[in-house]
Amino acid sequence: MIALFRDHPVERAEIFDLQLIATMLSNGVSQIYTYDQKLFTKFEEIRVLNP
Repeated sequence: MIALFRDHPVERAEIFDLQLIATMLSNGVSQIYTYDQKLFTKFEEIRVLNP
C-alpha cells in the first residue's frame, strides 16, 4: 500500500479507495464494477467497469 500511496497521493476519504485497491491487487483482483468510475480511473493498475 505504501508504494501505491507514493504513486497515487490521495486526500482525506480517498485513503479508503486506495486501501480497497491495495486489497484487490494483493488478492489478484484487477477489475472493479462500480457506478462511480471517476474515483477509480486514476489507478492504472486496475480496470474499472460500469455495471
